[in-house]
Amino acid sequence: MTQLDLLSDLCVRSLNNPHSLAADHHGHKASDRVTVLALIRQQGSYGATLDELSACLNRPPNALSGRLCELRACEPPAIRCTEATRPTRTGAKARVYVACQQDAR
Repeated sequence: MTQLDLLSDLCVRSLNNPHSLAADHHGHKASDRVTVLALIRQQGSYGATLDELSACLNRPPNALSGRLCELRACEPPAIRCTEATRPTRTGAKARVYVACQQDAR
């Protein structure tokens, strides 16, 4: 079992919020993390923004933003935020995420 398999919702772990606890039992967080990570890895050094992931997966940004936080918070981090930004569909600046290098073990 990998670190990503064991990672639970950040809100549940940090805030013990009853709404997050209830929401943690719904959805597909683990498979969403795998999908998001695969898409970011596929983009290589170009990376992906939350808005681009949202458009690609036809999901609202708030359904995916937690997965980015979880992928950044796992040890070792699976993704990192670069200093680059790209415009969203509405013209706002969006951070670009890239996959971290994995040890070849």
